[in-house]
Amino acid sequence: MDVLIPLGIESGWEHNELRYCIRSLEENLLDLDKIFIIGHLPSFINRDKIQYFPFSDTFKHNKDANIIAKTIKAIDGGISENFIRISDDQIILKPIYGKNIKPLYRANLDVYDFSKVNRWRNRLKNGFEFLKLEKKPTYNYESHIPVVYNGLKFKQIFSQYNWAIEKEGFTINCLYFNNIECERVKLGEEKIGFEKEEIIKIEEIKQKIENKIYLGYNNKGLSEELKHFIEFQFPNKSKYEY
Repeated sequence: MDVLIPLGIESGWEHNELRYCIRSLEENLLDLDKIFIIGHLPSFINRDKIQYFPFSDTFKHNKDANIIAKTIKAIDGGISENFIRISDDQIILKPIYGKNIKPLYRANLDVYDFSKVNRWRNRLKNGFEFLKLEKKPTYNYESHIPVVYNGLKFKQIFSQYNWAIEKEGFTINCLYFNNIECERVKLGEEKIGFEKEEIIKIEEIKQKIENKIYLGYNNKGLSEELKHFIEFQFPNKSKYEY
């Protein structure tokens, strides 16, 4: 199964997020075929080993719209019929086949308090309201883990919505997975997330990831200890690096 990594120019770790994401794919995605990088390409990636399409982020205030556009570019560029989309700040910790990667939801969107406003929550709310009107499921699939898309279904679904709007639009996974027939599985103990500033030691991190499949983080959660842990976990250069 092919893998898509949409990549922007911003990085809190000199694009080492991508380096270790790819190392985790090479080590733990058992049916990995081609890697597609759409967007920015760091200099340490061997262009001859991946499928690369340069792509600019058109939307300055709608991150999901940029990801949707890059996903459509990958589909048009020949990615496999079913493929995995993963963000550079996500890591696969244990061996898994792509066919066993399930879309996991956090909760139903009808329990969310949308009075707390930011751009991402506005997109989440927009999707919730449209899905309700269409009498479709309203689960929150924005779990910050790898997901499997079908290219044909993806293009069909997003052709029905006006997603390319600055400061508005929708979140990508909620719109996709609530529009298809799929097993509705709630996120449990599969993932460990580091998404806020905290003081944590490597030994604590090792305890926290026991039995986890996925690790996700953001710039706030990317402490020096977490960096050291990720470097320790995946020390070997992948074939995709110079």
